[in-house]
Amino acid sequence: MRLHNAGFGDGDPQYDAMVDGWKLFMANLQLHLEHFAGQTATSALPMVMWPVTPEEGWEILAGGLGINQMPAVGDRLDVAAGDDTKLGGTVIETGPRRISLLLDTPAPGTGFLTSEDDGGFTMVSVWLYLYGPDGAAAAERDDASWRAWLDSQAPATD
Repeated sequence: MRLHNAGFGDGDPQYDAMVDGWKLFMANLQLHLEHFAGQTATSALPMVMWPVTPEEGWEILAGGLGINQMPAVGDRLDVAAGDDTKLGGTVIETGPRRISLLLDTPAPGTGFLTSEDDGGFTMVSVWLYLYGPDGAAAAERDDASWRAWLDSQAPATD
């Protein structure tokens, strides 16, 4: 597959955000084809915007989840947004301010923990693509819990 993206100039924060975004979506497409071809995913895409640098956003996200900022590929990650909203799986890729997971909890799927630059703000996300009837139910149930948890982690503003 070849992807061509045009319309942004070098040094444009939207261009940088798009480059990071395409990396995540291409990784998700690859995982879908390798592990879930022919199946339909239900997404939960909780995201917040914080007035911090992407590095600070990543530190806050990783610290709040109690995880290593750069776990090793193959590591097991189990995190939670409260008592009833859990996320677990195997680390399949790490990068600057990003962890990609092959999930088994709350359902089979893929997950991405990210902190991305958005031109003066940082988008901090827990993106989930869940498969099967359990995945659809979990996405619907857990989306609001992850959003609330992310909101609760927001840095104090002056």
